Amino acid sequence: MDIETQDTVVVSGAGTGIGRAAAQRLAAAGFGVIAVGRRRQPLDQLATELGPQGGVVLGR
Repeated sequence: MDIETQDTVVVSGAGTGIGRAAAQRLAAAGFGVIAVGRRRQPLDQLATELGPQGGVVLGR
């Protein structure tokens, strides 16, 4: 999907739990994902997982 036409979502609490699952599913569905959370390590792991699908992961 072209970045200019891709829908993008912001997921807070994306490092763990429901937020993480939501970020993974949305990325798999083709959305651009901006993942935000408090702890860097879980977000780094998520960034590695989402890397091939695209997305931006922001830490604290």
